[in-house]
Amino acid sequence: IGEFHREAWVTRAGGVDAYSRQGQFSGWVIGASGPISARLYDKTLEIHQKKHKAYLLELWRMAGMKPDLPVLRLEFQLRREVLEQLAVRSFSGLLRNQGGIWQYATHEWLRLTKPLAGDSNRGRWPTHPLWAQLGEVLWRLDDVPLKRQYSAARIPAQDRLFRLFIALL
Repeated sequence: IGEFHREAWVTRAGGVDAYSRQGQFSGWVIGASGPISARLYDKTLEIHQKKHKAYLLELWRMAGMKPDLPVLRLEFQLRREVLEQLAVRSFSGLLRNQGGIWQYATHEWLRLTKPLAGDSNRGRWPTHPLWAQLGEVLWRLDDVPLKRQYSAARIPAQDRLFRLFIALL
């Protein structure tokens, strides 16, 4: 998790922040307090620092996890405006569209890449293999990708666009 660098994150978010606890890198927060945000952090580090969660280590061990390997957690937070743009307007719609939301978040909104030296176009950088695996998680067998649709009320009036264009000239 600490091997990823800031420039490897390709996102529509305004900010990418690295965090540490007691001098040890703990994770990333992308798009904090925005309409969409993501957190990728070392869950085992959190558990070792918060003793009331130590029971998770035993559960993971019983599930076959090797105790010396870290567990990373990736979570997304989408505010109501984004869910509405994705045509998710109810709790049942949320449950039905978890896979589509996940695919939007991991393919359209945020991507971890392998930077290419000499190529300044980050959109061409290949997706990191770890991120490719995370993006392919299926929540349901009938997952359908979702696309955001914006209200026409958000589009500026043509006279305003014309004035801005003239000002640029």
